Amino acid sequence: EEFIEEEEDPARIKEYSGEILKADKYLASIVDNLMAYARGGDSAKCEPVRVTEALDQAVTMARYATSTNDIELVREYSAVPALDVDRAELLQVFVNLVTNAAQAMNGKGRLTLTVRTEGTDVVTAVQDNGRGIAQADLPKIFTPFFTTKETGVGTGLGLSIVETIVRKYGGRVDVESSEQVTLGFGQG
Repeated sequence: EEFIEEEEDPARIKEYSGEILKADKYLASIVDNLMAYARGGDSAKCEPVRVTEALDQAVTMARYATSTNDIELVREYSAVPALDVDRAELLQVFVNLVTNAAQAMNGKGRLTLTVRTEGTDVVTAVQDNGRGIAQADLPKIFTPFFTTKETGVGTGLGLSIVETIVRKYGGRVDVESSEQVTLGFGQG
């Protein structure tokens, strides 16, 4: 940002540069994931990943994509088994969902993250109290390049990538209401 050019405190400059480097790595991973999405390739980097840790990391990473400073974060986490997935792909799913939620609330509101089991499935819900999704748009939200955002704000690929990754692991993405997206990952 422009304010780094005017900053004179070396400690603040170091802090800003650290944040820029983190954002750069994150953006590089987004490009890698978009390329993998475009190729339709399978990932060979599966490992056991704790869902709650990945979701918390995604919240931190989403700060680079949108304003989350005035968002109240509510965590409703239950103990769930680790998922055998590519960590970067799971992070991409969660970052996309958290970013969409933050944008829907214009950076102010309540974001509720839920992790629980239903039978043998691990269910993750990301719920915001933003304006919601118009009923006419609900059938289109997973279509590549469809967006309700103004030009320059989104690519229209975020939810399409979410659905592609979740289905790759035998899961599903459900929209339960105009304000909540729920993920289910099958265990068997």
